[in-house]
Amino acid sequence: ALFRARKCDMAFLTAVDGLFSFASQHAPELLNEDDILDFAIELWNGEEEGVLDRHRYSTAPLASCLCVGDTSHERFYRRSSCNAPILVQTLLARYAASCSNLAERGGPADLSILLWELANSSVVQIVDAFRWSKDLVPILCRGLVTILDDFDHKDFHDITVGNCVKVLSMFMTLNLKSVHDAIRCGILQIFLTVGGGERWYECGYRPERLLHALQPILVLEPIVRSTCKAMKKLADKLYYDVRDVLDEAPPRFQEEWARFNSLLLERECAFRLFKGGYAAENGVCASVRELFFFSHLLTSEFLCLSIV
Repeated sequence: ALFRARKCDMAFLTAVDGLFSFASQHAPELLNEDDILDFAIELWNGEEEGVLDRHRYSTAPLASCLCVGDTSHERFYRRSSCNAPILVQTLLARYAASCSNLAERGGPADLSILLWELANSSVVQIVDAFRWSKDLVPILCRGLVTILDDFDHKDFHDITVGNCVKVLSMFMTLNLKSVHDAIRCGILQIFLTVGGGERWYECGYRPERLLHALQPILVLEPIVRSTCKAMKKLADKLYYDVRDVLDEAPPRFQEEWARFNSLLLERECAFRLFKGGYAAENGVCASVRELFFFSHLLTSEFLCLSIV
């Protein structure tokens, strides 16, 4: 009762965060108790007013509970009676608000841990809510760019970047809209910075694998156009030297980045040449094995399907 009466007090929330963190390391069995989980859910829900205010809710207790036990995610979903799409929407909104004010209590680190725990959970309803969210990829990318551009490198940066890149690797390539959103919202800078900072960000091979996954989609002119704009924006960015960052990356990432750039240049040149017109020359579509004019082949849906 005393805790519930003061749950919106900043000093109290900070103390509770520390207690749950301590328990997760030294007495994790305590976090398996239903009463503890209920209290963590109550702290996460916070107050109806100021739902995005970091002084009115706490994420660390719930994140600590979900990191303990094989059935913690199912218990959370069952006991909270939450609506999965609303849960994901609230989590993303709080993450975006926290990234817009990195000096605020705790930063987005605990939110990124909760993001990863829920996205990687076995609760189908929650995973589907992430999969169908239209805001997931752009919000994560914009938040990561804000964090990576922060000159005051804080301890929580590495945790946040690592967790968010892992979530992006699960959902970014599911559809063309997500890929397009990611490119326009700074995914290339994220790949380059994370790939060059491998000793800080525990992302494994994910940056180069995602970069490789983007290459087959460069057959689409809107994607190529957006990628070229993103590359120019990255090259023109103040206080950011692409060559210096790339030099810090391991050879496997440098090779993938060079391959991506070569393919992008090739496709951009091809699309510019196509705009100049077409010769009256015939060709055979590799998909349907029929003879067409080259001008028809370019606009044929069969071309994109056969290459992708």
